Amino acid sequence: MSFGFIIKLFRGTARGGAKPPSSTEISSLHPIATLSLIPLDEGLLARARTQWQFGDWESLTAIEDDHFSSHPERVKLALMVAMAHAQLGAGNKARTLFRKAKEWGCGDELLGQVLISGVHNSLGRASTLAGHSEKAQTHFQSSVQYGMPNCDTALIGPARASMQLQKISPARSEKSRPESIIEFIPPHTSLE
Repeated sequence: MSFGFIIKLFRGTARGGAKPPSSTEISSLHPIATLSLIPLDEGLLARARTQWQFGDWESLTAIEDDHFSSHPERVKLALMVAMAHAQLGAGNKARTLFRKAKEWGCGDELLGQVLISGVHNSLGRASTLAGHSEKAQTHFQSSVQYGMPNCDTALIGPARASMQLQKISPARSEKSRPESIIEFIPPHTSLE
């Protein structure tokens, strides 16, 4: 079927002629026609931004690709979900979503901002583990600032730090707390 057929069909429907096509008929015509059949979650971007700002990686990773693949802001959603997967150690899923974002038109500058943001978040977590709370706060604020330059980093930065600290502290007990991050690095082994 051609697009000319679709136009004739819809013109006939407007005049009271032909009956409107079913969703099956529309989806068989062209893949783009199915985009309008998927309901748009208008609050998805706002929820994802809030989850990203607070560092709620688990909630972000619960957003399935097909839930945002037809969303008008799918690039931003893909980047936030990709970064969440990266923060949780799911590198393959993160790479897949970063590639999708690029395919959907993500620019290098935006991608760079998100990646730098992720690096600062990881450095904030490492600084926390090393007992450098001031450095950690600075990294968490930088993470938010790079990822979302127009948000209130003075407000969101400490909230992100608090959320990340909550996630770190149950994972380790006071007895196993290292005195420095150096204790996590395995000793150098010689290849000789």
